[in-house]
Amino acid sequence: MVAGDGNDSEIQNTISWFEVADADEYIVYWSNSPDVTEESNPLSPAAQESRSIIHSGVDVVQGNAYYYRVAARSSGGDSPLSDEAAGIPQLSITGNGLNDIAWNGIDRLV
Repeated sequence: MVAGDGNDSEIQNTISWFEVADADEYIVYWSNSPDVTEESNPLSPAAQESRSIIHSGVDVVQGNAYYYRVAARSSGGDSPLSDEAAGIPQLSITGNGLNDIAWNGIDRLV
């Protein structure tokens, strides 16, 4: 789970998961409160083989907590829900994309 992004016009959480053998698709359930169930709000990845999804738009507000669980779907049925993950999207502290980190070997990260 990655909370937030660097663009204040599109606050978002990015949810990703490990592949499940024989899964045909995945469905992500979300809520504004803990204890997400299959009755919670569903999100479907854009591509069936995708193992991540971005939750953004009018449902996602900076500083609010969001809770997520994922299920794998196959011809044999749905898997149990994953462990719950939470994210709180925030605005980036920089307008620039951070592409690399350098360390001086002692005490500074740049």
